[in-house]
Amino acid sequence: MSTARAVALFGILAHDTVHQAIVRSERLASELTRNVEWLFAPFPLDEGNKAQRARAVDQRARALAECLDAQATRDSNSDDTAWFLKPCPSLMFVNGAGELDQKHVQDLRDTCVMLLDRAGCDLLTICDITGHSYRTAQTIVKHYRACNAARADSGIDMLELQVRKDGMKG
Repeated sequence: MSTARAVALFGILAHDTVHQAIVRSERLASELTRNVEWLFAPFPLDEGNKAQRARAVDQRARALAECLDAQATRDSNSDDTAWFLKPCPSLMFVNGAGELDQKHVQDLRDTCVMLLDRAGCDLLTICDITGHSYRTAQTIVKHYRACNAARADSGIDMLELQVRKDGMKG
């Protein structure tokens, strides 16, 4: 796991130096990798039973989320103000095969392109910031934004209203 990803995954405590944050994050990432079999052991994958396998993958994802949340709670002593940079647990996930996986640099670069696009940056500015070629940035925006940006934005607005109405939390 890259150092930057580990630091983003486990966050930076306000009282830590950069060196302390790196050492802590790399230690925690290493521990997680070493203990993943133990974490996932209660949820074996049955290759012959698709429904059971899907449940096990979901249970593994929930166990990972709970593990990362518990670590953040321990590190901050349940104090959200203890963070200089809050942990980003979505960088680590359980993939469709039921294995521990992580977001890759390319995933994050594409996300950055889309965040810049949503912020109103033009493609040349996006290219200057991300280092993408104009053609690549255009392809990413076209792929993720949809053909009709206004319709996609309207759909997201409707989804947000529905989520609020149903009381869901993200």
